[in-house]
Amino acid sequence: MKPVEIKSDRPIFYLVKRGAMPGTLDMGLKEQALSLGVEIIFNHRLDKFDGSAIVGTGPKGADAVAVGITFDTSMEDKAVVVLDDNIAPKGYAYLLVNQGYGTMVSVLYREYRREKEYFERMMRFFKDNIDMDIKNEKRFGCYGNFFLWDTQIHHKKLYVGESAGFQDCLWGFGMRYAILSGYLAAKSLIEDSDYDMLWKKELKPMLETSLINRYLFERLGHVGYRYLTKRFTKGNPCDFLRKHYNPSFLKHLLLPIAKRKYESRVKDQNCNHENCSCIWCRCGVKSCP
Repeated sequence: MKPVEIKSDRPIFYLVKRGAMPGTLDMGLKEQALSLGVEIIFNHRLDKFDGSAIVGTGPKGADAVAVGITFDTSMEDKAVVVLDDNIAPKGYAYLLVNQGYGTMVSVLYREYRREKEYFERMMRFFKDNIDMDIKNEKRFGCYGNFFLWDTQIHHKKLYVGESAGFQDCLWGFGMRYAILSGYLAAKSLIEDSDYDMLWKKELKPMLETSLINRYLFERLGHVGYRYLTKRFTKGNPCDFLRKHYNPSFLKHLLLPIAKRKYESRVKDQNCNHENCSCIWCRCGVKSCP
């Protein structure tokens, strides 16, 4: 667990505040949409809705589960990522602190029913290695879904974001895919163009590459994680990420293998059963907090 420090001359990622409170990305987009005359319908059954619509109802199942806390803190700003199957199996854990606000999360790609155990392991790890200051702690949990279907048009409904499976299969990020697919769906309705053709041109190559990246990452163990982190420290990490996120001929050769090995867990039978209290079972019944 010898740490490495990653430096970059440009941002590697951006921090975005989410949620239903004022000042978040979600509320900002909602206000813009309403001001332009968009009708947003909540808590409505799709099979009871006639006519064209854009569907952004979120994930259909769990390919990854995240469990963590948000909190207030006096800690200095920092970004810490941990790759360890004993803390986040085939996923990652992270600690982000920005301007007195912190988030600590373990993202699991396996063993969802043990999310409480992995959460406790993550908490112990950070407390043992970092001088922590946690106030007003709030627990949360959520899940993400990835799948590749040939069409995202069903009964005149255009599916966007995670409801269409548009998610980075490697790390589970999807906000850019959600916004871009929403734009493409609106473009399709306004211009009467083929939505499937639009998203396949803009998104499909990146989605397929992320599936290959996930296939390769899951072959790694702790030795592979150490090698990966060391690579991040050499040169510009943004160049390294760009190289592996963009499609390539050699990587595309692995796509048939990756597709055969990958099976989207729309309904994970290992944990989705009566009286199970894991994140997936709780969130499968009602929205996560």
